Amino acid sequence: MSPFALVRIEFRRYTYAITVALPRMGEARTFEGNLDRIASELHRAGVRLGCRGDRQPVCWALVEFCQAARRQAAARGVAV
Repeated sequence: MSPFALVRIEFRRYTYAITVALPRMGEARTFEGNLDRIASELHRAGVRLGCRGDRQPVCWALVEFCQAARRQAAARGVAV
């Protein structure tokens, strides 16, 4: 799907900031915007590194991870 590992999800007012890292290099990158834009940028970055995957699974994975993070924050009583 992508050569990147998800490190952090930040909820902004109307957007997200998602930090990913390359496991073999440890280089972290932050992508900001709505999930569709982040998925496109993340997919393009993966293609530049030689990953041959479709963009759609990346988008759905981000949606699932963000929903899970929101549920965990709500369970802790943190407003997002």
